[in-house]
Amino acid sequence: MIPDGMLPHTVVKRRPTVAEDAHGNDALTYPSSGPSARAWLQQRSTTEVVGGRETVATQWWMYTNDPDWQPRDRLTWNAQSFDVDGHPKPVYSPDGLHHLEVPLRRVTG
Repeated sequence: MIPDGMLPHTVVKRRPTVAEDAHGNDALTYPSSGPSARAWLQQRSTTEVVGGRETVATQWWMYTNDPDWQPRDRLTWNAQSFDVDGHPKPVYSPDGLHHLEVPLRRVTG
């Protein structure tokens, strides 16, 4: 496990419920709040798309001891919303699961 002192951020996990919309497609509904977890968020890269609409897509990593993160989850930190971008990566030590590295994506614009 990562020591608590190295996880300076508190994030709020928001796991969606899935329902079928009028067209038979999955529709995700996110709650306004959820359980909190200790984490460390680190920006990886950013891309600005200009042309008709200015969009900024930012990639982040979240390091956490909380093993319960899924690809459709969303989190809130520092009044910003992030989507889990793919499957979390479990990192193991000889003693078992050490922590998760969770890829995140934030799009604005």
